[in-house]
Amino acid sequence: MEKTVADHLSKTALTLNNDKIIKVLHVDDDENSLSITKLHLQKIGSFQIDSVLSVRDAYKKLKQKHYDVIISDYIMPDRNGLEFLKQLRNEQNNIPFVLFTGTNRKEVLIDALNLGAYRYFNKNENPDTLYLELAHSLNFASLVTDIKKTENELIESENKFRAITAAARDALILIDNNGNCL
Repeated sequence: MEKTVADHLSKTALTLNNDKIIKVLHVDDDENSLSITKLHLQKIGSFQIDSVLSVRDAYKKLKQKHYDVIISDYIMPDRNGLEFLKQLRNEQNNIPFVLFTGTNRKEVLIDALNLGAYRYFNKNENPDTLYLELAHSLNFASLVTDIKKTENELIESENKFRAITAAARDALILIDNNGNCL
């Protein structure tokens, strides 16, 4: 039997970060879209989704809580998704940003990617694969973020170690847990 893309994505999305709950901030002025997306994503994986109706409300949430990923609509009343993304990037906020919109214009896609969006999805695509692809992307974005965070922690730790050893006036001997001199 031939596997469909949906079958493959479902298994992959479920296994990428199955130990971690991914915190998602979803911004859309359409309450139905927020509800449907939340329902689908929570069926597929371990997502904790906070939904807000405006960019203004999104900023309030971002001040209160850390999120692994942001999903945003493009057309909204106070600011559009690209303006939201641009403002985040200007503030040096590199949280993975997914533009999830019903707008099917190439220039919006190109602008989103040029501004640093992680992915772009058209809400009007086939829902059987759309939400699986979205879940997979959210999982992968969270995984990449975790890897970057770990890399930064390792670099910081190494820099501290170098500073300590460079400033030491006496000889340093490093011994591992087995008593071996390193």
